[in-house]
Amino acid sequence: MHIAEGILPAGWAAANYAAATPFVLAGAHKITRMAKDRPAVKPLIGLLGAGVFVISALPIPVPIAGTCSHPTGIGIVALLLGPLPAATLTMVALIIQALFMAHGGISTLGANTLNMGVIGAFSGYVAFVLCRRMKLSLAIGAFAAGFVADLATYAGTAGSLSLALHGNISIGTAWLTIAVAFVPTQLPLAIFEGIITAGVFTAIQERRPDILSGINKSFLKASKPFSARTWGLAGAISLLVLLGFSLFKTSSWEGVDVSVVERYAGEFGAAAKEPFLNITGDMLLFIFTLAGVTGGFFMGYIWREFFKNPHGVKYRDKTEV
Repeated sequence: MHIAEGILPAGWAAANYAAATPFVLAGAHKITRMAKDRPAVKPLIGLLGAGVFVISALPIPVPIAGTCSHPTGIGIVALLLGPLPAATLTMVALIIQALFMAHGGISTLGANTLNMGVIGAFSGYVAFVLCRRMKLSLAIGAFAAGFVADLATYAGTAGSLSLALHGNISIGTAWLTIAVAFVPTQLPLAIFEGIITAGVFTAIQERRPDILSGINKSFLKASKPFSARTWGLAGAISLLVLLGFSLFKTSSWEGVDVSVVERYAGEFGAAAKEPFLNITGDMLLFIFTLAGVTGGFFMGYIWREFFKNPHGVKYRDKTEV
């Protein structure tokens, strides 16, 4: 998902920027309108943006593959805010990761935003809509959104690499080769992300259904097969299983961004370059400590606003008299 700095030729990097920019601008416009029409949504936007940043940077080991990879967190954002705002929040999160964490790059920011914030978000949202039209439960629809958004993001990453670097082989062959290489790592993580998305969505449905008011109300009329606690327990168990098995497997936790993206890019003659800001040592520790303290205070302060109405009492907007 994080295509490193310098892997894409300048022309293809610009083309990806051109493809992603309209969605990002449209999403920024929609976020502005949402914040103006309903100021109470601002903490939710901030919380989801922070969630995308943390989740998409979180390395989770997959012992079957002997490597680790990142979930995306973009499925739940697409459901709660819509796919266009998800694209905007994705670019913001990826800019910070590229500058301070050496995840991705500035030249490849357009491609990474396109793959996760556009392809991933819209695919997850469409999956949810299709599940609801098939009369499946909200939780199953949310699971599908998280699952599909994750896989679609990495399918898009394979597409960006194959289009730009296929060389003498066909684009289809290059895409299939890279996409299949993602499967052993990403399929378990997509299942995990689907479980987490279903748990978060179900918890919000139970405690704060007014937050879901931006979704077509016809999609919300259904019973859920499992409670948020059940989905949360399933997610915790699946994460513990992944971590537990990893303790018994000799692995350096090499990320899929290296083992797949940079590996195949190198085979196609495009080596990654040094990031613009290569922050290491205590400076990196200081940045993460400061970010953690700030983010923790912010999330702790506004958390009560999301779950203070246990019986679904409508949250009173600040604009109401």
